[in-house]
Amino acid sequence: MDIAARYGGDEFALVLIDADPAMAEQVGERIQECLKRETEDPQLSASIGIASYPADGRTGQELLEAADSAPLRAKERSMQKINDCGIKNFKPAPIPFQNNLTVQKSGAKLAHDVLGETMKGSELLLNALEEGYWKKAWHGPNLKQALKGVTAREAAWRPAPGRHNIWEEALHAAYWKYDVRRILEGGKRGSFVLKGSNFFSRPEKGRVTEAAWKADKGILENEHERLREAVKKAVKKGREQKVARLIYGVAFHDIYHAGQIRLLRRLQGAD
Repeated sequence: MDIAARYGGDEFALVLIDADPAMAEQVGERIQECLKRETEDPQLSASIGIASYPADGRTGQELLEAADSAPLRAKERSMQKINDCGIKNFKPAPIPFQNNLTVQKSGAKLAHDVLGETMKGSELLLNALEEGYWKKAWHGPNLKQALKGVTAREAAWRPAPGRHNIWEEALHAAYWKYDVRRILEGGKRGSFVLKGSNFFSRPEKGRVTEAAWKADKGILENEHERLREAVKKAVKKGREQKVARLIYGVAFHDIYHAGQIRLLRRLQGAD
């Protein structure tokens, strides 16, 4: 008998007995089709990852982590995947890195000039990573800037029961920096500093304190620094083309959640 259960927050798990990956994908597609037919406003969507026993893990935790990171791993290998709005078989066009050219697509060229020198592909990757997290960027506040000045009580506030707060958004960003670094370094799954994956319930009971909030922000800072070093090593080995989409992805992920954090601040009247 198949099992459907709420895993936590807005996350759900489906355990499909005697189903191979192709059958699991069909179930995912049916779920996406059902969501498309919903008339609720805003429109609901789902990001679905598939993990198979024993190929992707032998314990429940390993399988959950594999399913969590499936979309990222699919991007890295340009493999078949299910993502937001039911997109599958998505194979993005490659981004070639040439000596003095950063991006070339459909004959259009985009050159980045910094201090009179053209930015190379490796520099562009590192710059995108830093602008998404802490470095001043034209798009406005990035993740670290969005968190600046947020108190523990503001970080713990939820717009509604079961919704994520700023605190959880920060640790969520830290986890995916870790996961990208793990992929770059070929590290072992389940080695994140906190037990679990993706989202972490915060604050812990009785710990709505500035010290606890500062400690968890420290995890985010540390994971970013470790990711930066992993990217530098990958670039040094000439792996720009292979890891480019992972790095852009984690940078855009920071910016996306920076926007959510700004919205949560505004809803509290904190901005």
